[in-house]
Order: sequence, then structure tokens, then C-alpha cells
Amino acid sequence: VPATAFYITSSPPKKESATEFASLARGNWGGCDTRNHLVRDNCMREDDTKSKNYDLNRTLAALQVCLITIKSILYTDRS
Repeated sequence: VPATAFYITSSPPKKESATEFASLARGNWGGCDTRNHLVRDNCMREDDTKSKNYDLNRTLAALQVCLITIKSILYTDRS
């Protein structure tokens, strides 16, 4: 069953934009997944968190995002 996805962009449409836009959307989400979710899941073991405390989990998630951001600023040449 084909799925329909909706995306919002500020880019003006072009004649040949459907294929190009699909490629850009996939590339953007693939990059987000690699740079953020994969690091948080594999390196920081976010999925292994046993706590049910909402505030603690929210704080840990915010700290993880901060660490990823700091790493990307300090080590721009590393994936």
C-alpha cells in the first residue's frame, strides 16, 4: 500500500521538483537520523533508560542534545 507523506518547505516549486524534492526530504531525514537519533540510541543508550520519571527523562534528553551539539562544534571533521 503506497504511503502519502506531507512536507513543508520555504523553497519555491520548480518544474522538475517532485523527484528532486523527494531526494532532498529523504536526505534531510536520513541525516537527522544519523546525526541525532543513531548517536543517542547507540552511543548514549537512550533506549535502555528504565526510568519512568518524565522530568528526569526530559532533562537527560536535553543534555544529550547539548552534548551532540558541542561535539559537532568542536569536532566538525568527525561524523
